[in-house]
Amino acid sequence: MKINGFSKAYAILLLTAVWLLLYPLAHEQIPFFKTHFRTYNAWKALQHAPKIQAVHLIPVSDWVKIPQLNTPKKLKVNPDLGKRLVVAPNRLEAEDSLYLAMESYGPVGDYNGIGFLQSFFQQLLANNSQVRIAYFGDSSIEGDLISQSFRDSLQHRFGGNGVGFVGITNPIPGFRQSVRLDFSKNWYRGTIAQKNAGKMPFGISGEFFRSAVPGGISTTDSTGSIKDTIPPAPISMDQTRWTSITTTKAFPGSKFFHQARLFYGRPLRDSFPNPIGKIKVSVNGQQQEYSLTATNLVNSQLLLDAPSSTHIKVNFKIPATLPIYGLSVDSPQGVIVDNFSMRGNSGSALLKIQDQVMQQFHGYLQYDLIILQYGLNVINPKLHHYDYYEKEMLQVIRRFQNNFPGVAILVVGPSDKASRLEGVLMTDPSIPRITGAMRRAAQTAGAGYFSMYEAMGGAGSMIDWVDHRNPRLANLDYTHFNFIGAKVASRYLVRYLMDGYNEYAQKKLQ
Repeated sequence: MKINGFSKAYAILLLTAVWLLLYPLAHEQIPFFKTHFRTYNAWKALQHAPKIQAVHLIPVSDWVKIPQLNTPKKLKVNPDLGKRLVVAPNRLEAEDSLYLAMESYGPVGDYNGIGFLQSFFQQLLANNSQVRIAYFGDSSIEGDLISQSFRDSLQHRFGGNGVGFVGITNPIPGFRQSVRLDFSKNWYRGTIAQKNAGKMPFGISGEFFRSAVPGGISTTDSTGSIKDTIPPAPISMDQTRWTSITTTKAFPGSKFFHQARLFYGRPLRDSFPNPIGKIKVSVNGQQQEYSLTATNLVNSQLLLDAPSSTHIKVNFKIPATLPIYGLSVDSPQGVIVDNFSMRGNSGSALLKIQDQVMQQFHGYLQYDLIILQYGLNVINPKLHHYDYYEKEMLQVIRRFQNNFPGVAILVVGPSDKASRLEGVLMTDPSIPRITGAMRRAAQTAGAGYFSMYEAMGGAGSMIDWVDHRNPRLANLDYTHFNFIGAKVASRYLVRYLMDGYNEYAQKKLQ
């Protein structure tokens, strides 16, 4: 039976009407819809027609301007960075009611710890070698968000090329703008956010990568009993394993790099002789083969030392028990920013990285500043006290202080996040509480502190960034910045650091 044009149109209209009625239910059940799209109540819309109101869109000329922050009170600190100043923290009084907790939109404290970043400012002022920053964070900086614009701003002022440390694989390939990462599928990625099958040590990024093998690998104790098993891989071992890094034109500093290094560990079993494997490196059309030897817990192999390189590909022929950590593409001078993002990490998972691994990576990379941006993964609007999280972050900060002696540490508090509480979309009351807990941890440990929540404008700012900015600055989950918003957020952080740097430089040049 033929279906005429009228029947087709009728069927399309009918399917559209069914979809419109079922969409709110689908929105509640499917996370992708909840994150990226709004919903509606069709029945209420039919019963109560809303009044049409004019919507005021903030012009682009206004939102690109960085709002003036309240000038924080300066804390007098000991200029001797070898000594850690311990300050009795000021406790934030938590309100019992959700609404009362949000009535005060003022800062939760005035500590910024800028005086503890003088060693970093000193390296920037000298400007005679590489200045390296390790930027650790959760999904707020995933895909190089915030850190890519942060890197670009500092490289524009102080020089430097390349995006720094890059893993062998990426869980969301193609999302990152600052570099293109391609890789074969026969890799296994272990992270500090999951069970460590095989007990392989994590690298500085909180990851390790190994060759996938069919059937998995079992490790045994001294009695021969199986202790743990690395999961089997879906692809056979005889296939080529490779990873490649290609520069992009997203930022001036990301267009090329001068040098490349591979970082790897040593096999779990001591029976492997040296060399333990081989790699074939292709750079700008030229190939070079290297043998890998594992004498340390962390090892480095120089792959490239030439100007203006835009692509590097590494083919691996290695045992499955050898952990590979990643490559660094950078320049010998200027600012290099390594993005170490881990979705779901509250910060405490960093404690799974061994002390010796941290120390040996620092020996190779020589960091000058470590940034720790966390807090979003401990949100609980019913929790009024975050003393436990303050202790966790204090432990993390001191762990880095011990393994990176003399390196300045900056703690970045969470951005604003909106949640629907008791039917009202509002700033989650745990955000200022977490901000206070992280500020107190930084203050006690003698580290710098920057509040992203306050820089955005405090309570209600995420709703403003999502609903009232054109273009929108954050996603519809009212939690994560989009690329435009991440760029704005990076400016806040850069200004915080450059204000401290300019004051430091002015004193030194007097």
